Amino acid sequence: MVLNQGAELGVEPAAVTLTARLDGLGLDSLDIMEMSQQVRRGLGVTLSAKDFAETACFRGAHDQVTAAVGPVAEHA
Repeated sequence: MVLNQGAELGVEPAAVTLTARLDGLGLDSLDIMEMSQQVRRGLGVTLSAKDFAETACFRGAHDQVTAAVGPVAEHA
């Protein structure tokens, strides 16, 4: 789900990988806030925009979601 959020925010789909750095993809604080809101709506997981912003790459955000809901998040 986290990787899908990057693509939905206008990032080139091929650039959205677990190792892609959030700041290197042109995502700003509003984009990161939108990602956290979409995860909350889609999975019922509340992670603050600060939590997302503190991650260096999509793997960090993915790991936070997976820790909150379990491995099922990997397939969402």
